[in-house]
Amino acid sequence: MAKIAQYKRKLMDLSHRTLQVLIKQEIQRKSGYAIQADEEQLRVQLDTIQGELNAPTQFKHLKQQQEGLSHLISIIKDDLEDIKLVEHGLNETIHIRGGVFS
Repeated sequence: MAKIAQYKRKLMDLSHRTLQVLIKQEIQRKSGYAIQADEEQLRVQLDTIQGELNAPTQFKHLKQQQEGLSHLISIIKDDLEDIKLVEHGLNETIHIRGGVFS
């Protein structure tokens, strides 16, 4: 089993080296030629994708909004607890006064 893993790794290394040689050969073969239309389209697509990857600020505002909403939710929960406390106090007052007036 170890030999198979070793051969797989060697095959991957050789494949990578072959690909690197082919890339260099293609670069040398194409040097001096004008860029073709389909290559230009690919370059534009890559530039667009690169721009999107380099612009994480678009999500910055969403994060700020999420933090703001979380803060508002915590305030509302605190206010709800306060309202329940006031309601409980009013109910006790009504029971006490009801007992006094009866």
